[in-house]
Order: sequence, then C-alpha cells, then structure tokens
Amino acid sequence: MQTYPIKAVPRMLLAQYFSAIEAYLSDRLIGLISSDDAALASLVKNNIEWRDEKISVAELAANPNALKEWVKKRLLDLIYHNFTKIDMYYRNSLGSTIFPDTDSKTTLMRFLPIRHDCVHRYGRDKDGNERNITDVELDELSGALQAVVRHVESAFEARDPISP
Repeated sequence: MQTYPIKAVPRMLLAQYFSAIEAYLSDRLIGLISSDDAALASLVKNNIEWRDEKISVAELAANPNALKEWVKKRLLDLIYHNFTKIDMYYRNSLGSTIFPDTDSKTTLMRFLPIRHDCVHRYGRDKDGNERNITDVELDELSGALQAVVRHVESAFEARDPISP
C-alpha cells in the first residue's frame, strides 16, 4: 500500500476521479444532443421531467436553435454525479444505460457518500470521523469508472443516428 506524505491525497484523488467522470458524462451528452437531432428529439420526448415545459412558437420562429439551446442549458445545470438521473438522460438520448453491469453501478453508488464527505466535509463523515481511502478502494473506483467510459463509448460506436 502506498503511503502519502499528506493524508488528504487519497481523498483528493477520489474527488478528482468523480470530477473526471462528471466532465466526461456531461461533455458526451451535450455533444450528442448538439450533433444528433434524433437523440435531441428522443431526449425531449422521453424526459418526464420536461413533460410540462413550454417553448413559445414566437421563440422558435425567432431562433431555429431555440429547442437545442433550451436543452443544452438544462444539461449544463445537471449534477452529473447523480448517476441514476444521468442514466435516465443517456437512456432517453443514446438508448443505452451508462452502467456496464450491476457491480460497476453498485461500486459507484457505494462511493457517492464518500465523495460527498471528501468534497463537502474535508474527508469526514457526518459524525466527524475521518475517511481513510485506501489504494485498493481507489483502484476499485477507477476500475468502475473506466468500465462506465468503455461502456458509453461502445454505445456511441454501436448507434446508428437517424434524423427525426
């Protein structure tokens, strides 16, 4: 097991792992919606959170990109470590889950509260106990995150974009 000169380094690494996957999921989803009208239409039609949202006809007439801009703004506002919600967005637009398997999903969900403690409580749980992150745990999280990226990339490669 590696020893770090500063005890916070493993916690900082864990937070950075999450930052990296959040940026990846955000960039890929926004890129998909920006470049694929069928994915955009599918996301809008199937997203239950947006069911009651309205865009005026005048706004659409004044700006043919109004819908795409409206969706992009909402995608930029998402919290991408809310994996369950982000999975729904990917299912609705890409037609694929972000989770390659149950084990990867379970691992990510198990590390979410640890991430929260590392980011918002300087590595302490709500009782004040310090979180000690091991190299084994970092490797486990890294493996799950890499599996997510490989799975999402496979879904992108397998898709057959069709215009709406």
